Amino acid sequence: MITEQKKRALLRVVLTFCCLAGVAEAKAKEPIDVGNRRQLFIDEKFIAESENITLTMNPPEYAGVALAGDKPWDEGFMTGSTIVEDGGVYKFYYNGFEGHTYGRKGVDNFSCLAVSKDGIVWEKPNLGQVEYKGSKANNLLALPDIHQVTIDPKASADARYKAVTLTRYSMTDSRSGVYLYQSPDGINWSRPVYLLPLWPDGATQFFYDHDLKKYVAYMRSWNYPTWENRPEAKVHDESKWPHGFLRTVSRVEFDDCTKPWPFTPLKEPFHLWGKNKIATPSKEFPVVLEADLNDPPYSDIYGGYIHKYPRAANAYFAFSSIYQHFPDETKNAGLLDIQLSVSRDGIKFNRLRSPYVGLGLPGSAREGQLYTVVGFIPSGDQIFQYFTAMPANHGHMHKEAHGVKHTSHIYRYVQRVDGFVSADAAYTGGTLTTPTIVFSDKNLIVNIDTSAVGKAQIEILDENGKPIEGFDLANCDTIMGNFPNKIVTWQGKSDLSALIGKPVRLRFVMRAAKLYAFQFKTMENLWRWPL
Repeated sequence: MITEQKKRALLRVVLTFCCLAGVAEAKAKEPIDVGNRRQLFIDEKFIAESENITLTMNPPEYAGVALAGDKPWDEGFMTGSTIVEDGGVYKFYYNGFEGHTYGRKGVDNFSCLAVSKDGIVWEKPNLGQVEYKGSKANNLLALPDIHQVTIDPKASADARYKAVTLTRYSMTDSRSGVYLYQSPDGINWSRPVYLLPLWPDGATQFFYDHDLKKYVAYMRSWNYPTWENRPEAKVHDESKWPHGFLRTVSRVEFDDCTKPWPFTPLKEPFHLWGKNKIATPSKEFPVVLEADLNDPPYSDIYGGYIHKYPRAANAYFAFSSIYQHFPDETKNAGLLDIQLSVSRDGIKFNRLRSPYVGLGLPGSAREGQLYTVVGFIPSGDQIFQYFTAMPANHGHMHKEAHGVKHTSHIYRYVQRVDGFVSADAAYTGGTLTTPTIVFSDKNLIVNIDTSAVGKAQIEILDENGKPIEGFDLANCDTIMGNFPNKIVTWQGKSDLSALIGKPVRLRFVMRAAKLYAFQFKTMENLWRWPL
């Protein structure tokens, strides 16, 4: 029998759940404050309702060789690290190897610098720092293996530049690991700070996140496969895939980039190469990218190469190398291309799977491996991106016996500004309605391409979904053409000052159109590329 006391207690529980549900529902209905920042259609965040709309990943266009391995110290193999801009000059940090020496014992790579004013023509300046075969007339930097260079907005003038390197004294030396160097000019570097006593063995980067107001780092980590229910993906033959481990990408955030990265040591560190050798990162850090059941067997994430997009709000891109191992090979061999993953917070990523940059045709010198250079270069309404490519597959680049010429170059690709992903309307027409938003500037600007036979109109709805008088579909001037920044007008008028701060929804009615982004801003104050 339920007593009166129990009934009251049960009623309190029910009322509590109802209140919590009501709060959750209210929060779900709260407008998204888009302010005056550009918003991208990289996911469904701004798609509350749609019909005949498809989110589409848009690969960049190949634009040829950007940086050739044409010096004795970089003609064998090149890996691009980072591009940064400082005072109108772009600085390209990369690693080079002598011809056919990659993978040989005792052979180290060279840290190099190239410079450009337009991202197209690059020069290799004589820095006079490192002697190579009796001469310092070269572009070599007195740094070990560079993985990321960033300009720190919080640093003093003498430490503006930060470089993360992997320094290996030997695989059994406890001093090996991740180090930080600092510089006032990106050329002359201070003594290093020891950041991490683990060996990621590739793809390590960090930067300051202005929205989080913290530094974040991403690194290669190693873990067991997580697909226990997929027998064909399990690997027990160590000769085919050493130890059966997978490469993943981990993340850590911190307040002071000059101090060691925080982590809790594992009871049993991940000793990939043997108990007496330096351990690799593993479960010390949360994993943000990894292969899953949608990936084929024998594939993993070779490196994250994560960018925070400076032109828009809350947009992170990972241009990751996906490594497809050859199951019948015995020495870590396979192919790598580039996939795009998108995120709103830099933690939870959605992998779009299709190649963002695919392998080149046979004979193109881009048919074996692809790796991303961290950094964008804006050029008008385009973005330049850079990728290292080579003809040999991963395992064969270690083997001269295969007779494969290992020379690699760094290539330039061109992407439309904001163009990584678009909301595409069908040829016969489609509609897209945003959730409720509030904005803070008077013009609606869209990045849209209808080409010749497409078109678009936008109407503004109130929070109940009713068209607002004067800003309805009938009054919207039709958009036709290709516009990276198009002011939307209604009967020739664009001023939305009366709606600033009010909850509204946007309804896009389109045909054969690609919608990339929207923003509330005046054209004269438009941030084309805030850096």
